[in-house]
Amino acid sequence: MIARRNPRSIIFTERPASAGRWRRAAGRALGSILVALVLVPGLVRPYLRFAPDGHMRMSFNQAVSSVFCRSLRLSDRFDIPAVLSARPDQLYVPIEAVIDSLAGSVDGYCRSLTLPVVNNENSLMLAMQGIVLVDRGISTAGIGRTLALVRLTIVAMLSFALFSSGVSFLTGLVVTVMACCVLRMLAPYQYGPARSSSRCHCWRWPFTCCC
Repeated sequence: MIARRNPRSIIFTERPASAGRWRRAAGRALGSILVALVLVPGLVRPYLRFAPDGHMRMSFNQAVSSVFCRSLRLSDRFDIPAVLSARPDQLYVPIEAVIDSLAGSVDGYCRSLTLPVVNNENSLMLAMQGIVLVDRGISTAGIGRTLALVRLTIVAMLSFALFSSGVSFLTGLVVTVMACCVLRMLAPYQYGPARSSSRCHCWRWPFTCCC
Protein backbone atom coordinates (compact mmCIF):
# COMPACT_ATOMS: atom_id res chain seq x y z
CA MET A 1 0.00 0.00 0.00
CA ILE A 2 1.40 3.39 -1.06
CA ALA A 3 1.15 6.11 1.56
CA ARG A 4 -0.35 9.37 0.41
CA ARG A 5 1.72 12.47 0.78
CA ASN A 6 0.32 15.83 1.77
CA PRO A 7 0.41 18.17 -1.27
CA ARG A 8 1.82 20.91 0.99
CA SER A 9 4.88 18.76 1.69
CA ILE A 10 5.48 18.37 -2.04
CA ILE A 11 5.14 22.06 -2.90
CA PHE A 12 6.20 23.93 0.21
CA THR A 13 7.81 22.18 3.17
CA GLU A 14 8.12 18.74 4.63
CA ARG A 15 9.21 17.47 8.02
CA PRO A 16 12.94 16.65 7.78
CA ALA A 17 13.64 13.03 8.72
CA SER A 18 16.59 12.43 11.00
CA ALA A 19 17.84 9.34 9.16
CA GLY A 20 19.91 10.35 6.14
CA ARG A 21 18.85 13.98 6.46
CA TRP A 22 22.15 15.56 5.48
CA ARG A 23 22.83 13.08 2.70
CA ARG A 24 19.40 13.67 1.18
CA ALA A 25 19.82 17.45 1.44
CA ALA A 26 23.21 17.27 -0.24
CA GLY A 27 21.82 15.11 -3.05
CA ARG A 28 18.92 17.46 -3.66
CA ALA A 29 21.18 20.51 -3.59
CA LEU A 30 23.51 18.90 -6.11
CA GLY A 31 20.58 17.95 -8.32
CA SER A 32 19.19 21.49 -8.15
CA ILE A 33 22.54 23.00 -9.12
CA LEU A 34 22.83 20.62 -12.09
CA VAL A 35 19.34 21.55 -13.26
CA ALA A 36 20.20 25.24 -12.87
CA LEU A 37 23.36 24.81 -14.97
CA VAL A 38 21.21 23.38 -17.76
CA LEU A 39 18.45 26.01 -17.56
CA VAL A 40 20.80 28.95 -17.00
CA PRO A 41 23.90 28.26 -19.12
CA GLY A 42 27.11 30.25 -18.92
CA LEU A 43 27.20 30.73 -15.16
CA VAL A 44 30.94 30.10 -14.91
CA ARG A 45 31.87 31.35 -18.37
CA PRO A 46 34.18 34.41 -18.28
CA TYR A 47 32.38 37.58 -19.29
CA LEU A 48 33.66 39.21 -22.47
CA ARG A 49 33.99 42.72 -21.09
CA PHE A 50 35.66 44.36 -18.12
CA ALA A 51 32.90 46.50 -16.59
CA PRO A 52 33.46 50.24 -16.04
CA ASP A 53 33.18 50.03 -12.26
CA GLY A 54 35.56 52.24 -10.30
CA HIS A 55 35.73 50.12 -7.16
CA MET A 56 36.26 46.93 -9.15
CA ARG A 57 39.07 48.49 -11.17
CA MET A 58 40.83 49.85 -8.09
CA SER A 59 40.51 46.48 -6.35
CA PHE A 60 41.92 44.70 -9.40
CA ASN A 61 44.85 47.13 -9.64
CA GLN A 62 45.64 46.77 -5.94
CA ALA A 63 45.41 42.98 -6.08
CA VAL A 64 47.79 42.83 -9.03
CA SER A 65 50.19 45.35 -7.48
CA SER A 66 50.23 43.57 -4.13
CA VAL A 67 51.12 40.22 -5.71
CA PHE A 68 53.65 41.30 -8.31
CA CYS A 69 55.06 44.41 -6.61
CA ARG A 70 54.19 43.98 -2.92
CA SER A 71 52.55 47.40 -2.92
CA LEU A 72 48.98 48.65 -2.67
CA ARG A 73 49.71 51.86 -4.51
CA LEU A 74 48.41 52.61 -7.99
CA SER A 75 50.35 53.52 -11.10
CA ASP A 76 50.27 57.09 -12.40
CA ARG A 77 51.30 55.92 -15.88
CA PHE A 78 49.79 52.52 -16.60
CA ASP A 79 46.15 51.51 -16.33
CA ILE A 80 45.65 47.76 -16.74
CA PRO A 81 41.81 47.85 -16.59
CA ALA A 82 41.79 50.45 -19.38
CA VAL A 83 43.77 48.06 -21.56
CA LEU A 84 41.41 45.20 -20.71
CA SER A 85 38.42 47.37 -21.64
CA ALA A 86 39.93 48.56 -24.91
CA ARG A 87 41.20 45.11 -25.88
CA PRO A 88 38.91 42.34 -24.54
CA ASP A 89 41.22 39.68 -25.99
CA GLN A 90 43.70 40.62 -23.24
CA LEU A 91 41.28 39.17 -20.68
CA TYR A 92 42.51 35.72 -21.70
CA VAL A 93 46.20 36.63 -21.56
CA PRO A 94 48.12 36.00 -18.31
CA ILE A 95 48.15 39.15 -16.21
CA GLU A 96 51.94 39.16 -16.00
CA ALA A 97 52.14 39.14 -19.82
CA VAL A 98 49.68 42.04 -19.97
CA ILE A 99 51.92 44.00 -17.59
CA ASP A 100 54.98 43.21 -19.73
CA SER A 101 53.29 44.44 -22.90
CA LEU A 102 51.99 47.57 -21.17
CA ALA A 103 54.99 48.68 -19.11
CA GLY A 104 57.84 46.78 -20.76
CA SER A 105 58.46 44.69 -17.66
CA VAL A 106 57.02 43.96 -14.26
CA ASP A 107 59.82 45.99 -12.65
CA GLY A 108 58.94 48.96 -14.81
CA TYR A 109 55.33 48.71 -13.76
CA CYS A 110 56.29 48.42 -10.08
CA ARG A 111 58.41 51.57 -10.30
CA SER A 112 55.37 53.50 -11.52
CA LEU A 113 53.32 52.70 -8.39
CA THR A 114 53.42 56.13 -6.74
CA LEU A 115 49.77 56.93 -5.98
CA PRO A 116 48.71 55.97 -2.42
CA VAL A 117 45.04 54.99 -2.09
CA VAL A 118 42.77 53.80 0.69
CA ASN A 119 40.30 51.05 -0.15
CA ASN A 120 37.70 50.98 2.61
CA GLU A 121 35.90 48.01 0.99
CA ASN A 122 38.81 45.67 0.39
CA SER A 123 37.06 42.28 0.44
CA LEU A 124 37.05 42.07 -3.36
CA MET A 125 40.71 43.07 -3.50
CA LEU A 126 41.61 40.39 -0.97
CA ALA A 127 39.64 37.76 -2.91
CA MET A 128 41.42 38.66 -6.15
CA GLN A 129 44.75 38.79 -4.35
CA GLY A 130 44.25 35.28 -3.00
CA ILE A 131 43.35 33.96 -6.46
CA VAL A 132 46.43 35.49 -8.07
CA LEU A 133 48.67 34.29 -5.23
CA VAL A 134 47.53 30.72 -5.84
CA ASP A 135 48.17 31.00 -9.59
CA ARG A 136 50.47 33.85 -10.61
CA GLY A 137 50.08 32.85 -14.25
CA ILE A 138 46.32 33.31 -14.22
CA SER A 139 44.50 35.58 -16.66
CA THR A 140 41.83 38.13 -15.83
CA ALA A 141 39.25 35.77 -17.33
CA GLY A 142 40.54 33.11 -14.95
CA ILE A 143 39.85 35.43 -12.02
CA GLY A 144 36.33 36.01 -13.31
CA ARG A 145 35.73 32.27 -13.69
CA THR A 146 36.99 31.62 -10.15
CA LEU A 147 34.79 34.35 -8.65
CA ALA A 148 31.81 32.92 -10.56
CA LEU A 149 32.53 29.48 -9.10
CA VAL A 150 32.67 31.00 -5.60
CA ARG A 151 29.26 32.61 -6.13
CA LEU A 152 27.83 29.36 -7.48
CA THR A 153 29.19 27.56 -4.41
CA ILE A 154 27.39 30.04 -2.18
CA VAL A 155 24.13 29.30 -4.04
CA ALA A 156 24.78 25.56 -3.54
CA MET A 157 25.23 26.19 0.20
CA LEU A 158 21.95 28.09 0.24
CA SER A 159 20.25 25.20 -1.53
CA PHE A 160 21.69 22.72 0.97
CA ALA A 161 20.50 24.84 3.89
CA LEU A 162 16.99 25.00 2.46
CA PHE A 163 16.72 21.26 1.92
CA SER A 164 18.22 20.39 5.28
CA SER A 165 15.64 22.62 7.01
CA GLY A 166 12.71 20.82 5.40
CA VAL A 167 11.97 22.82 2.24
CA SER A 168 10.38 20.64 -0.44
CA PHE A 169 12.35 19.68 -3.51
CA LEU A 170 10.13 21.74 -5.82
CA THR A 171 10.48 24.93 -3.78
CA GLY A 172 14.21 24.42 -3.27
CA LEU A 173 14.71 23.79 -6.97
CA VAL A 174 12.83 26.96 -7.95
CA VAL A 175 14.79 29.07 -5.44
CA THR A 176 18.11 27.61 -6.64
CA VAL A 177 17.33 28.19 -10.31
CA MET A 178 16.14 31.74 -9.70
CA ALA A 179 19.27 32.50 -7.65
CA CYS A 180 21.38 31.26 -10.57
CA CYS A 181 19.27 33.40 -12.87
CA VAL A 182 20.19 36.44 -10.78
CA LEU A 183 23.87 35.48 -11.06
CA ARG A 184 23.46 35.33 -14.83
CA MET A 185 21.90 38.80 -14.79
CA LEU A 186 24.98 40.09 -12.94
CA ALA A 187 27.44 38.57 -15.42
CA PRO A 188 28.69 42.02 -16.58
CA TYR A 189 30.06 42.45 -13.04
CA GLN A 190 31.63 39.00 -12.87
CA TYR A 191 35.02 40.49 -12.02
CA GLY A 192 33.63 42.57 -9.19
CA PRO A 193 30.83 43.09 -6.68
CA ALA A 194 27.26 42.29 -7.60
CA ARG A 195 25.40 45.24 -9.08
CA SER A 196 22.05 45.42 -10.81
CA SER A 197 21.91 45.81 -14.58
CA SER A 198 19.14 47.74 -16.33
CA ARG A 199 19.75 45.79 -19.52
CA CYS A 200 18.39 42.55 -18.10
CA HIS A 201 14.79 41.64 -18.82
CA CYS A 202 14.40 38.22 -17.26
CA TRP A 203 10.69 38.66 -16.73
CA ARG A 204 10.18 37.88 -20.42
CA TRP A 205 11.20 34.26 -19.83
CA PRO A 206 11.76 33.33 -16.19
CA PHE A 207 14.55 30.75 -16.52
CA THR A 208 16.28 30.47 -19.90
CA CYS A 209 16.08 34.14 -20.89
CA CYS A 210 18.34 35.45 -18.16
CA CYS A 211 20.18 37.96 -20.30
